[in-house]
Amino acid sequence: MQQSPESLAESFRDQAVLVTGATGLIGQRLVAVLAAGGGRVHILSRRENAVEIWPRQSITAYVGDLEDKALLVDICRQVQSIFHLASYAPADNDPAPEENPAHLRVTVQGTEKLLDAAGQAGVKSFVFSSSTRAIDGRDSTYGRAKQAAEHMVIQAAGARMHASAVRLAPVYGFERKGSIAQMIQAVRLGRFPPIPDFADKRSLVHYDDAIQALLLTAIKPAANGKVYTVTDTRTYSSREIYRLICRSLNKPVPSWSVPFWLLKLAAGMGDLLQRVIGRPAPINTEKLLKLSSSAWFDGCDIQRELGYEPVYDLESWLASLQG
Repeated sequence: MQQSPESLAESFRDQAVLVTGATGLIGQRLVAVLAAGGGRVHILSRRENAVEIWPRQSITAYVGDLEDKALLVDICRQVQSIFHLASYAPADNDPAPEENPAHLRVTVQGTEKLLDAAGQAGVKSFVFSSSTRAIDGRDSTYGRAKQAAEHMVIQAAGARMHASAVRLAPVYGFERKGSIAQMIQAVRLGRFPPIPDFADKRSLVHYDDAIQALLLTAIKPAANGKVYTVTDTRTYSSREIYRLICRSLNKPVPSWSVPFWLLKLAAGMGDLLQRVIGRPAPINTEKLLKLSSSAWFDGCDIQRELGYEPVYDLESWLASLQG
């Protein structure tokens, strides 16, 4: 049975909850849902004006970061549950954002300090927001950091603290951020070429279904000590995503496609341009590899064990935008 984030948040009524990474896109929505459900929400942010994101809701904000262990212990003494969404956000002009060593400092060392503080304070529930990139952590520093943090979270699980991790497939549903939003804008402006069928398979998840999964994982006893992969259960290809976006924008889907050899040539030129300008090119070898490679994940465990049932798939969400 489908369960909305709003209905699940009722389980946190009158409970003190800490959300790290609260100013991120998923974090903003999670904070709003928990507060609307009656939770006493605490956030940790480096931004002094972070509470202005939620003007109609009462949020307790702490200014600081995951390196301040004394602050973490103080916050954890005041909460019963933690949703740990914080991660390193590379600058837009970072030419290799997934290889930045700051991922290790923020995701690995930060999670270790937060877990230690939670254990000292007697926090009852700890849910870590991870990524499907952690499944094969060898592919990037970002993936290795997420994988290492997952391991620490699961090691902390036990009778005293319910601890679990949620691996999210690439998330869509945001108006401007994320790969799907960027693709929609590029197609709208006629700047996204008709790509060929790469025979790839990939998974996605809507942000509200990601939040559904985070809440279920915190609530359900069966989740203790588990890592769950979360998708919208559909299997897509890059070409199908392109086709669905064209249809949602009332644009004809071209019957032709750009040859793969031409895309590879453009990607090689993008690599050269990137070295000259010092920031990511519109297309490069890394982006083409992501576009053409499969990234499909089995998310059956969380459905079977926790009753997760996605509300959205990409087609229905795109259709809702037209309404």
